[in-house]
Amino acid sequence: MSDDVSYQRVIAANPEVVFDSFTSHEGQVALYGQDDPEWVVRSESDVRVGGAWTIDFGPSPEQLYRHRHVFTELDRPRLVVLS
Repeated sequence: MSDDVSYQRVIAANPEVVFDSFTSHEGQVALYGQDDPEWVVRSESDVRVGGAWTIDFGPSPEQLYRHRHVFTELDRPRLVVLS
């Protein structure tokens, strides 16, 4: 048994637009955002191989969830691999 998780998302859009959106601050916030105006999203990203993307999100500043990813492969505009 393995603890590895693989996730692939296919989006019907221009690859350059998708890549730039996913690797930009605004795009990362939109990915975790909600329609609730009180929803909190904080994103910090160093978009380079070995760089980290840390995102805090949740219903209030007192109740945030954290995801931390490391970019392991980047090949603009077609590939983003995170660990």
